[in-house]
Amino acid sequence: MKDKATGKLVEQTPFRFYEYSDISFPHKFRSNSNYMVTFDTAINGDPIYQGNPMVASFDLFLGKPPLGIHFDRAVLVYGLPTAIIVPIGIA
Repeated sequence: MKDKATGKLVEQTPFRFYEYSDISFPHKFRSNSNYMVTFDTAINGDPIYQGNPMVASFDLFLGKPPLGIHFDRAVLVYGLPTAIIVPIGIA
């Protein structure tokens, strides 16, 4: 995991064999920031993915929500009235 602003490596978990697919990597964040999380995995015994790991990356934003409103509240404040008003306007 890297801090997107600085590119600094924040956390790295070493490769190891996990017997089951349900795994977790607990981490306590020290600051609100934007992070890039990259997950590399190889499938033991698979001729394709054992030597060529699968990679998934995603952005992780920690801090105040954009516009100061949480997603669930934004849906109620903006989405619900829009879902009611637009069909009435079309009719």
